[in-house]
Amino acid sequence: MEHRGGGAAELKEWLDAAASMRLKRCLGEIGFGVVTREDDVFRIGAGPAMRSRIPSRLTLPLIVGEEIRNWGYSSLSYAIWPYEAATLETDGESEVIRFEWPWKTQLSDRVAYGKTQIERGLEWFEYSMFFRDRFRTPLSIAFAFVATHNHFVLDRGGKVFNRSAPIIKLREHANVDEHLELLGFLNSSVACFWMQQVFHNKGASVDARGARQTTVAWDNFYEHDGTKLQQFPSPRASLRSRSRVPSTRWLQNWPHASPHQSAPNAFPTGSVSTRPSSRRSGSFPRWWHGKRSSTGSAFISMA
Repeated sequence: MEHRGGGAAELKEWLDAAASMRLKRCLGEIGFGVVTREDDVFRIGAGPAMRSRIPSRLTLPLIVGEEIRNWGYSSLSYAIWPYEAATLETDGESEVIRFEWPWKTQLSDRVAYGKTQIERGLEWFEYSMFFRDRFRTPLSIAFAFVATHNHFVLDRGGKVFNRSAPIIKLREHANVDEHLELLGFLNSSVACFWMQQVFHNKGASVDARGARQTTVAWDNFYEHDGTKLQQFPSPRASLRSRSRVPSTRWLQNWPHASPHQSAPNAFPTGSVSTRPSSRRSGSFPRWWHGKRSSTGSAFISMA
């Protein structure tokens, strides 16, 4: 999929100009869930944790970016989570201490903000960083920091996410439908196009000398930068009106909508018009919003 040239720059500028708001206006925050700085010590899997008699309440799935693919989790690997579920304070269970004891020195010497774990006043056996406020709110949208395409996933809680799998938190009291609505936009081909114009292209692989190289465009990996993502052009009225057609219904019917149904006038096979209609100047084109096909079935109006 090559987006460089052929009017790509003009189309990206048009999408930016037509937006009535940016994604950052409806977000609470974007960032990591946890930073362990020793993933191999904590992320041991459910089997080893059970054999080490670590209580199940002190283990949670620790998601990494490589596991977020095709808009879901390819696998769930459990990690030691040394915190009390009710208070989110550290829990020095004897089995956790016993298991981590061989790595006590290197865990104590982990450095963040120029200070070791102990100098920062943290327990040697806990994570280097644990963002408690992000964990308290169950609903999140997780995504892979490095991936070839946009893979955004709705998560309903009970997991932690490391640096390669950032999470999006909407503003307080945002419901599931609002998360699903945003999820539909972020996973659309329009969003994929915009992101590949904005995010850093890391190439597809490395050569014998370790240099990044590009083979075919669709195989290039991009850094899905949370700061840049906040500038994503949000469609008119997105996430602000709950009287719209429920996005759960859109998503359920989305697979049944063909590209020419979804965007009949937006992306014609021949050329792409990069000028918004004067009748709808200043707002997103009609294909950004829910429509109905000739058969009456609802669908997402994005290719």
